[in-house]
Amino acid sequence: MNTLALNREEGNIFSNIFISILMFPIMILNFILSVLFWNWRITFRLFLIASFFSTVALFSYFIYQSSVETSDHYALQKYSSDFDKLLEENQKLEMGLIEENSLNNAPDLMEKLSFEKIDKVSYIKVLSGKVVKK
Repeated sequence: MNTLALNREEGNIFSNIFISILMFPIMILNFILSVLFWNWRITFRLFLIASFFSTVALFSYFIYQSSVETSDHYALQKYSSDFDKLLEENQKLEMGLIEENSLNNAPDLMEKLSFEKIDKVSYIKVLSGKVVKK
């Protein structure tokens, strides 16, 4: 979720830079044309042409940003549903682990490991501190 927020902030910074890059040449062109051409009809026509192309560029960038935002939204929904599924699976595995390690299953586990029940335990008495003598 933090990465998506960072991507949106980077997108806003990128869009501001993109708009500035588009508008700066238009302003320079308008200034140059107004200084060079005293005829206002030529200047106005060139300004309209530049305005048209900048409008088309900004509209196409708007469509691009909308598609990116939509794809981010659907990706976020998919990741959140995947996260919920993983949480459910984790809970099931934890419950299975608790059931497997419970004392109620101890007799079955002893049979699987071939343990036998002992009735009497007898110890060997060692007379000295050594087990083996020469």
